[in-house]
Amino acid sequence: MISFVVGALLIALLIPLNDLILLLAKKNPKITMGIGLGMIAVDMIITLIYGFLLKNEVADNKLFIAGLLLAIFYAMIDKIKKFLKADK
Repeated sequence: MISFVVGALLIALLIPLNDLILLLAKKNPKITMGIGLGMIAVDMIITLIYGFLLKNEVADNKLFIAGLLLAIFYAMIDKIKKFLKADK
């Protein structure tokens, strides 16, 4: 169960980075067309680094990956909510 929580803690990195990218897009409207791709690319890089650094430190790799997937899923839901709010 600890492995799952360690994987899910990735959300603590993804949400602030996505907020930072969204803030940069609001400051510079010319880059708004690439914001979705930028968020996905940053999320992918952070997830891969986090996963590779901690895969040998956790007890159960399957639970760790499940936690990572939960964090990615929650980050996507958060992005969608922020995009819809920014659209209004």
